[in-house]
Amino acid sequence: MLQGEDKDPGKCHVLGTYVFSGVSHNAEGLAKVEIEYGYDESGIITASARDIATDSQLPLKIEELPSDFSWLDTLQRQTGKLDPSSLRLIATPPGYDDVGKVLRSLGLPFQVYNRRNDSLDCDILFWNCLTTNFPPLARVRNFVQEGGCLYASCCAAEHLANTFSNAIQFTSSGCRS
Repeated sequence: MLQGEDKDPGKCHVLGTYVFSGVSHNAEGLAKVEIEYGYDESGIITASARDIATDSQLPLKIEELPSDFSWLDTLQRQTGKLDPSSLRLIATPPGYDDVGKVLRSLGLPFQVYNRRNDSLDCDILFWNCLTTNFPPLARVRNFVQEGGCLYASCCAAEHLANTFSNAIQFTSSGCRS
């Protein structure tokens, strides 16, 4: 965990590695974990995780990292994707919101999802609020099960709830519809 607002981790304060253990897995290998973190008035970080399947708190171990950031080299070799601009991003066309506008402002390249070419060859799929042009739900489920990351607005909950039944709980937060 880093503290700071710079996208360069070297310019942020290293708090350590927060490792939760004891996560249960269901028959599909999926786990449900609720993670909460925050900080108090003194800047003390708090973090906790609860295994939803067993309703139990997960043990937390905080590991210190070398302050010289030598661990970043190891992380970059392991993932090969430390640079955000190397991520392959797809966003659905704008609906009520437009994640593409945010990605453009950050200088991050992305593709707009198109039904004619419904490939999800990406690392992160952004599902805009109230979009009418989104991938087939079975393809989204496969994308996530194969390790893809899905960002979905609350308005996508009604579409995704059955697609990920018993794996992820989606709730609507009363967004505009």
